[in-house]
Amino acid sequence: MINITFGIIGNYCCFNNLIYNGSHATNFTETYDPTMFTLEGNSGWTYLPDMAVIAAVNQINQNPNILPGVHVNLKRFTDCGEFDPSADFEYAGNSGGYASAVTAHDIIDVHKDVVAVVGNQYSSAAKGLNEILSTNKIPVCMASTASPRFSDRNLYPFVFRTITNHYAKGTLLLLKKWKVSRVAVIYQNDDDFGRWEWKAVHKGCNAAGIRIEANIGVQTNFGDATAEWVHQTLLQVDARYIIITGQSSFIDVTIAAVAGLGILGQQYVWITNNLLETNPKGFTYLNGLIIGKTEVNQTTQHLVQDISARAQYDFGGKSKSRIAFQSYTGDHMNKTTFGISSDDYSSIVEYNETAPVFFGGAIVPPPDGSLTVTTMYYSLTSIEGIILVSLAVLGVGAGMFCIFILVKNWQEKLVKSASPLDMIVLSIASVLVYTFSLFNVGIPTVFTCKARVSTLSTGISFLLPALIIKNAMLVWLFHQHRRLQKKSIDQMWKRVRLLVYGPVSVAASAFLVWTCNINIRAVQLLHHDTAYFRCQMNNHGETSKFVMLQLVFNGVILLLLFVTAFFTSRIQNTDLNETSKIGFVAVSVIGGFCLVQILSQSPDAMTDFKIAVIVWVVNTFILFTVMGIPVIRLHQSRKYLKRKQRNRNDESSAVFGTSIQTHYMPREQRHVISAYNYIQLNKTRIRCIFKIQNGMNLPSAWFTATASLHSCGDQKKTWLALTNPTTAWCFPISSSIGFVVEGTRGILDLKAFDIHQTLVVEFADAVESRGFVQECRLALEAMQRSDEDI
Repeated sequence: MINITFGIIGNYCCFNNLIYNGSHATNFTETYDPTMFTLEGNSGWTYLPDMAVIAAVNQINQNPNILPGVHVNLKRFTDCGEFDPSADFEYAGNSGGYASAVTAHDIIDVHKDVVAVVGNQYSSAAKGLNEILSTNKIPVCMASTASPRFSDRNLYPFVFRTITNHYAKGTLLLLKKWKVSRVAVIYQNDDDFGRWEWKAVHKGCNAAGIRIEANIGVQTNFGDATAEWVHQTLLQVDARYIIITGQSSFIDVTIAAVAGLGILGQQYVWITNNLLETNPKGFTYLNGLIIGKTEVNQTTQHLVQDISARAQYDFGGKSKSRIAFQSYTGDHMNKTTFGISSDDYSSIVEYNETAPVFFGGAIVPPPDGSLTVTTMYYSLTSIEGIILVSLAVLGVGAGMFCIFILVKNWQEKLVKSASPLDMIVLSIASVLVYTFSLFNVGIPTVFTCKARVSTLSTGISFLLPALIIKNAMLVWLFHQHRRLQKKSIDQMWKRVRLLVYGPVSVAASAFLVWTCNINIRAVQLLHHDTAYFRCQMNNHGETSKFVMLQLVFNGVILLLLFVTAFFTSRIQNTDLNETSKIGFVAVSVIGGFCLVQILSQSPDAMTDFKIAVIVWVVNTFILFTVMGIPVIRLHQSRKYLKRKQRNRNDESSAVFGTSIQTHYMPREQRHVISAYNYIQLNKTRIRCIFKIQNGMNLPSAWFTATASLHSCGDQKKTWLALTNPTTAWCFPISSSIGFVVEGTRGILDLKAFDIHQTLVVEFADAVESRGFVQECRLALEAMQRSDEDI
């Protein structure tokens, strides 16, 4: 009886009950014990094949027909050192140095009775060891070491594999079947199997005329930044078919990370070269994942006879087996087999055309994205760029015009009542926000990206506080029950401004400093067939915290605005009550913010343009709401004063001429009788709601007042007066030119009196509107009869 020894090389560093002498491991329990291993870990990957080897050796020793007169002994060698508690789940073949230096030395020089080796190793650990063993003519048979490098018969003449490497060939068969012409490859850069498999895929694609748009090498332990980089790279090249090579754990983590960022759906196809772990990161990400695995007979009997009878070998001595193409359904680890290759991997001999192969159960291969990609940005020759520049120029011009009006008319009563200093601050903030649109023109750079953030954040920071200061002062003044000196009021103005503008200035300065130091860059993204640019900040912890602080700060400002509006609503004077104005401003800010957030969730080539337009519209609405009405009223006041002065000059001339002509008239003929009539219009409504509409149909403020009719003199001058405790408005009216009913409104057009305005009085319904117009007409007729009686 001849005794020979087979060596088993494996990851025995996962077992804590072994005794080590160098790499030689003893005290291994050869009776099956399920507590010795973890199925998902390296211990299971080592223990179960070891049991299979024991069963095979026992069958050889017990069956005299296999190796007559020969008894086979076993020795175990670790390729990863002694016991390491972390090796079960963290070891991934990074012990090639130990295997080449220690394990190879022990087998060749110490345990010279070992005549052959059975290996179940990671490719990275086996590459040097197997080359040394092969050089020393010690046969090595590997069960799962799949790197293409072991197909090189010059380096590994004594290396054999029970399952040959077929992944690259199988992938090419599928790509040809689906008529795919462009792909991207992600490979495990620091793993021998992942790197060599990538080389095999690259070589096969070049030979088949399939263009690889991106070769993305990734380290085993990568972070969020690397996942985002892979994500952006795939988007930029518009990769639809993505091949990933590497160890099972790497494939699992990579698909979960990258697909979780959005590379998932019916337009994408993930193809892998390795089986997945039994407990992946997420089953949803596996939906439609394609894998080609060796077709293994499911028999449990006559193993030796079955292998001997059915085994086929290629020219290099590697066993051949067909490839079964499978697709994960996304339901746990369930797979659907939809195709089988020929024995020589030259064709697909079976393919189920109705099988749910792709994401969501689709059966038709998605397009590979082989189309012309257009790069888009908002240039001065594009309609978007022209619109942005035009809007920016209009907005900046409007803001500067408001500043000019405020400075020029600083001493005007109407301007003083609007708090000119705070309105200037608001106008400057609006100008800053308007410049945001300019920085969206052209290809973005780091400078323009930072300019967008700084102008928008600074402008928004100073936009609303001006309203808070003005209305807070009004609330304080109306709550005083004593006469105040101008000095006391001025001091309070200073305190309120310091209390508001102080923190705002500090926060705005902090935002500017942060903007100058943040890591922001312009990235090119892809949407369908259009590549576009967007500014992107790295999502680090500090950046996220600062952005959150900015949102909280602006939220506090908005909350203070609502509080101010609540107290302002108690001011009885309708001219000074700005509750509705504050409400409109707050709603516009919240609405604009929500729209921007919605657009940012699904960006495309037009997202930045849409955001810039939304910012411009909201900013313009705020500027017009706060500054537009005072400017219009100032203009109306100026026109009224000029018209009044002109009328006075005309009357003076008329009186002077009359005095000359009537100088010699009799005394009784020069006597003039003057009559004055007054009628209160309160039968329909005691207080009227009205507004003065300008010729440009711009929005106007609403007021409440009591209405009355007045007439005076033998020239029958008649006018309508609307009065409240602080203001009186007078409008000419006559029996031939009066109110017209339009729905619930009474309309008085003043163009006949050479006044380009329209008085609009609002009522509850059309009946009330007609009642007021009728009351006004009857009052005019009564006045006319009274004047005739006189």
